[in-house]
Amino acid sequence: DMASQFQQNGLPVKPSVTIEGFPFLTQLAAKDFNKVDISASNIPVPLPTGGSLSITSIQATINGLHISSYSSTASARVDRMNATVFVSFSALAAAGGIGDGTGITFSRVNANTLKITASLAGLVSDSEEARITVTGPQTISVKVLSSGGALGSVLGSFGSFSFNLPKGVPPTLKITNLSLSSQGVTASAAATNATFSKS
Repeated sequence: DMASQFQQNGLPVKPSVTIEGFPFLTQLAAKDFNKVDISASNIPVPLPTGGSLSITSIQATINGLHISSYSSTASARVDRMNATVFVSFSALAAAGGIGDGTGITFSRVNANTLKITASLAGLVSDSEEARITVTGPQTISVKVLSSGGALGSVLGSFGSFSFNLPKGVPPTLKITNLSLSSQGVTASAAATNATFSKS
């Protein structure tokens, strides 16, 4: 039921929800839950330029969830929420218009720079770098730093785009850290005294 409520609140997919703590019935009666874990996969978010990006996974922990009622118009207040958002390089490639990334390799240069390498028709190999940064409280931007090489023109559609955290998360949830791994982009986000409410 709680998972359905998160989806009705605007989350594009139905998450998996685990309510922790004992006794459960006491928490249920009081409409106050000590700890709630939420996870979801393949969450679509629209891109300002059209199309969408699929967030690979989100895992969040809520400490102190207080529900106003059990009606369909209920709202919920959160004492503290911490979330981890992961976007794979293949999801970024698809969002940038370069398919599923087949024939293209991605590697981490530093904390916010990605190296993209591709072979064009098996004849020319070229690399470009893309910078991935936080540009708003809930916004991540990707920008190719073209060096003028052959790959730069191929990645023209990838060039620059941004995406937000998905609908349904509290509006006060803010990205606090961004890092690159060998697999993709991971963002940490947090909020205190946040509110879930029907849109």
